[in-house]
Amino acid sequence: MPVLLRKYYRRIYNRFAIPTNPVADNANGRLRQYKYRESLALKTGGAASTFLGALIIAVVATDFSKHAPPWIRVLTFVVFIIVVLCIVIAWSGFHWAAESLERDLAAGPVDNLGGWPLRPEVAWTTSLYLFILDSLLLVAVVVLALI
Repeated sequence: MPVLLRKYYRRIYNRFAIPTNPVADNANGRLRQYKYRESLALKTGGAASTFLGALIIAVVATDFSKHAPPWIRVLTFVVFIIVVLCIVIAWSGFHWAAESLERDLAAGPVDNLGGWPLRPEVAWTTSLYLFILDSLLLVAVVVLALI
């Protein structure tokens, strides 16, 4: 991989991946990370899925794509629904983790922070990969519609 691509891949991976060093000894730092992930899922995931949903409706649900095979149009819709569900699971998981930690902090000092919440993290990563897949499916529908 060229050096320039490797540099940008690392930057993107570090922004969206599981934190390699979650602030395990600092409850306020962990709470900040949970809130950041919650807002990332809500704002970035919401904006991207709204844009992709509008494109899917404009392309797949109209007569523009009538020459594309029906199975690929249905697959585009199904993958989009799964993307939105994964974003919702990620948001709700990080929101619940932040709320639980806030309640524990309000009750007193927190000794055991536990591990990083795996289910919302897997849902967030899955939504990113499925978003790319759905974008490629949408391009395929457009190409097949124009042929």
